[in-house]
Amino acid sequence: MARIYGEHTTEAGTKLPLINLKGKPYLQVAHRLVWFREVFPQGSIVTKLLHDDGEKAVFRAEIHVKTDHGPMLVSSGHKAEEKASFSDYREKAETGAVGRALAMAGIGTQFCETDLEENGRLADAPVDLAKKASSVTSSKKPSFLKKTAKKVADTEDDI
Repeated sequence: MARIYGEHTTEAGTKLPLINLKGKPYLQVAHRLVWFREVFPQGSIVTKLLHDDGEKAVFRAEIHVKTDHGPMLVSSGHKAEEKASFSDYREKAETGAVGRALAMAGIGTQFCETDLEENGRLADAPVDLAKKASSVTSSKKPSFLKKTAKKVADTEDDI
């Protein structure tokens, strides 16, 4: 069992435990689901098995929310896992896809960096994060990146 690292309190007052994952606070998918249900009680999460050959499984998860015009797809995520790495590789792939879809929808994004990376690379960008972080200081960032980072920081409290 992972050690509790702290907690996050949702706007509704629910306290969600954060665990220590690689030295950083991490909100497990199960707790992000609680947060999602608080924010979108009529929302739905649809998963689909895209591939399973007995050795590797790939899932897609979609996050839908209810709008005045009907359900709307707001995000999706994919995840693959191999049986050689996890005996419950199907469940791990499905949970990972849900976690990524929730992250893309903004649910717990600040606590799920590892859901959006693969082997030190962001899932959607072939960039070596460790190399980039050590080679780019904030003073060397292009001005548009500084502005984007400020906008993200200014809106984080609204998520």
